[in-house]
Amino acid sequence: MVDLRETPAVPPMDTGGDDRLGFRVAGAVLVVLGWGIADLLNVLLHRAAPTAGLAVGPYTVFPAFGLLGEITFVVGLFTGLIGVGLLWVAESAPRGPLVVPGYPY
Repeated sequence: MVDLRETPAVPPMDTGGDDRLGFRVAGAVLVVLGWGIADLLNVLLHRAAPTAGLAVGPYTVFPAFGLLGEITFVVGLFTGLIGVGLLWVAESAPRGPLVVPGYPY
């Protein structure tokens, strides 16, 4: 007879994974989305737009930055900074699974 209260539903597994890989991927994606697309593409579209405007899908991009262009730039800047922070965590964290201090494993 087996006491079900003493047996875990799923046996514990040590996959030997490294959580730093997830931080690297997430940080790189945020840097590319924030600085690459939101900032660089935003600035390049505004610089390439003629005086009459440049049609990009349902939007018209003008040479001057409007409110949407400025907001996109600021959000992209902060997104890239968060990505750099995640990359920094990936480099400063020890190898192996992420361990939260004070949590009983």
